[in-house]
Amino acid sequence: MLYLFISILIVQPLLNFIIMKKRVLLIAFVAMANVALAQGHYGIIAGPNFATIGPEQSGFSFSEKVGFYGGVWADYPLCHHFDIEPELLYSGEGYKVTSTSSLGTYSSSTSENYLNIPILARYNCHSGFYGVAGPQVGLLLSANSGGVDVKSSYTSAEISGVIGVGYISPYNVGVQLKYNYGFTGLEKDYMSTSGFPDYKNRVIQFGVFYKVK
Repeated sequence: MLYLFISILIVQPLLNFIIMKKRVLLIAFVAMANVALAQGHYGIIAGPNFATIGPEQSGFSFSEKVGFYGGVWADYPLCHHFDIEPELLYSGEGYKVTSTSSLGTYSSSTSENYLNIPILARYNCHSGFYGVAGPQVGLLLSANSGGVDVKSSYTSAEISGVIGVGYISPYNVGVQLKYNYGFTGLEKDYMSTSGFPDYKNRVIQFGVFYKVK
C-alpha cells in the first residue's frame, strides 16, 4: 500500500516529467559537469554489467545477462569528505528467462540499452575508499527480444536507486562496484490484472575508471 502511494504521488509524476523533458535533463547534466570541470574532477569509466529483472514469478526462472557499460563521470566537492558525482553512461542491460510448463521448456534473451544519468552523493575516506548513493534516470535507447524490436512496449524512461563502493589509487586509477535497483516497471502498458508482476531492472556494475583531472 505504501509503495502504491509513493508510486502515484512521487515516482509516476516525476517519470512523466522526465519523459517530456529529456533535453532539459541532458542540459542539466552538462551544466553540473561544467562546474565539476572548473572546480572538481572528471574521468572515464567502463566495465561489465550483470543484469536481470525482478521480482521472481512462478514457472519462470530469470538469470543474469552480461553486458557492457561505460561513459564519463565528474565530481564536485560540497564539503569535508562529501562530493556530488554526476555520471553519463551507456548501459547494456536485459535478462535471460526460462519458462517451464506442460508444453515443455522455453528460453529467451532480452537486451535493453540505456543512457543512464546517475546523480550520486559521494563520501570519501582518507584511505582512498569511498561510498556512493543516489537516484538514477535511465533513457531507453533500444530493446530487443529474440531478434524482435520491442522498444515500443517498454517505458521510455526509468528511475532507479544506486548504491555502491569504490577505491581510487594514488595513480588516479580505481575500481567501483554499484547496484542499481529499478523503481519503474519495464512494461509501458502494465496491468495488474495480467497475472504477472510489474518487472523492474536489477543491475550489478563493476567498473574500472581513470581520473583525468
